[in-house]
Amino acid sequence: MSRKHKKQSSLPLLLAIIAVCIVAFFIFSRRNEFLYAQDKNQTTENLISEEKNSEAEVSLEIPLCHATITHENGNDHEVHSYCGYELCYRESYEVAEWVAYTLTKDEVYGKYERKNNFREDPLISTGSATLEDYKRSGYDRGHLIPAADLRWSKESMNDSFLMSNMTPQAADFNRKIWLDAERFVRDCAVHFGEVIVVTGPVLEKNPDEYKTIGKNKVCVPEYFYKVLLAKKDDGSYTAIGLIIPNKKCTESFFDFATSVDEVERRCNIDFFSALEDSVEEKVESNTLFSDWIFDTKH
Repeated sequence: MSRKHKKQSSLPLLLAIIAVCIVAFFIFSRRNEFLYAQDKNQTTENLISEEKNSEAEVSLEIPLCHATITHENGNDHEVHSYCGYELCYRESYEVAEWVAYTLTKDEVYGKYERKNNFREDPLISTGSATLEDYKRSGYDRGHLIPAADLRWSKESMNDSFLMSNMTPQAADFNRKIWLDAERFVRDCAVHFGEVIVVTGPVLEKNPDEYKTIGKNKVCVPEYFYKVLLAKKDDGSYTAIGLIIPNKKCTESFFDFATSVDEVERRCNIDFFSALEDSVEEKVESNTLFSDWIFDTKH
């Protein structure tokens, strides 16, 4: 009798223990769900932040032209991405009006050698210029982004020889002053750590006003430009422009230095538009280029 009474009296205690266990399990489960959700939200925020930062970096190097303003590829403006650079191809001129990229110090010391595998660009919907266009033309197949800036991977080196990246350049221009300007860009990447580059022909006339070569009537530009943007040690930006005639030049490429504003005026392209307006106005109007005079480090 007493044992039965004792057993009955332990039942409420057992139920209480079970209830406590259930409540504890519920609280623990909800805590884990909250932490998981918090961690998931934080991860998502980080991914979004990284994505925004990546987009900001890309937008800083991509100029505003007809194609990038309208976000549409037309018959005469096609923007395409390649390994290491982007370009806007102009069918009416049969050349790209700009090639844009960021070159870092590490990329300057790439190990891949050039293969000279010139070939048509299959991404250009209207068809790019061809090797045949340049044969016996008297003009070099001049790179806009040089192969030496894309030595950091096999794919990037391979993409540098697409015909969309080529323009008719006088031999004495391509192999001398333009080559010196390309070396200067690599010196800048080493000096500043990285440099944003936009380069191309100055297309300030109608296509029918230019001399052409080949069956596809590839326009022969009269001038080529480069605009460079870099960040100094103090965090401020500095920029420089070059406009060089497509011919033998006895001067240094630095004799053709000009403001980015002047290059914009000649090319009708807006460079570095992602900068704050006050910063953009200051760096693009600059005509004092002391920041760009330094000892070569490679």
